[in-house]
Amino acid sequence: MTFNCSSMGLLRYKTDTGRLQRMYEELEKASPDILCLQEFFTNSGTRAPNHLDSIRRKLKYDHYYFVNHYTNWQNWHYGTIIFSRFPLVDTAAIDLQNVSPEEKMITARLVVHGDTVRLLSAHLASQNLQKNEYTVVTAPNKDQAHGVMKKMKAAFGLRSMQAQLIRREIAATREPLIVLGDFNDVPVSYTYKTIRGGLQDAFLAQGSGLGRTFSAVAPHLRIDYILPGPHFTVEDFFIYRRKGFEHFPIMARLSLKP
Repeated sequence: MTFNCSSMGLLRYKTDTGRLQRMYEELEKASPDILCLQEFFTNSGTRAPNHLDSIRRKLKYDHYYFVNHYTNWQNWHYGTIIFSRFPLVDTAAIDLQNVSPEEKMITARLVVHGDTVRLLSAHLASQNLQKNEYTVVTAPNKDQAHGVMKKMKAAFGLRSMQAQLIRREIAATREPLIVLGDFNDVPVSYTYKTIRGGLQDAFLAQGSGLGRTFSAVAPHLRIDYILPGPHFTVEDFFIYRRKGFEHFPIMARLSLKP
């Protein structure tokens, strides 16, 4: 499963408890063996929930790799994380020429029933649009359109560079590979096509409908992906849509080919 969890319902240092409860309900219902969260938040103090420990305990993950991109007030930690029921034998954070600290890729090698699998979990550059700017995309406003287009142009250029870096990591990988995450771009984009290359798209293999994974704009926006390599068979694919989620968690059931 991959899920941009939008800081676990935290907004302006206050938790949306309803949204948070729905997130935990969906995670426990899905119970993936491997869970990759972008825009993850956890607190190591007493003023807010320790989601790292809670998720490990509730979903019974013995292994995890957390990259802390930045910290506020010593205890408020924001970053990217992989939870796994399979052992992690090699982990690293890869810089993707970012303009903001949230957008990094993390990689791990996992031992899955005796086989080594490499995982790349990426969160690519976003447009950084505010809520009022989303309406410019669907109903253009001349006064705001210039600023929105400037943001989008900058993000397109940065994602193109990030996609090329990810493609180099993919080309250098010899193990069975899964690339996943929030690419902030659609399937017809240069970003998607560059990253995917010869990889499979789990949604195209076993999904149905429009595959919407992002709720804020048009009803067909698919920007979150699970891209397994040719060593895998895609057995099933799920999108967990719940009210109040900005991104929807997506999950694929994969099996290694003999």
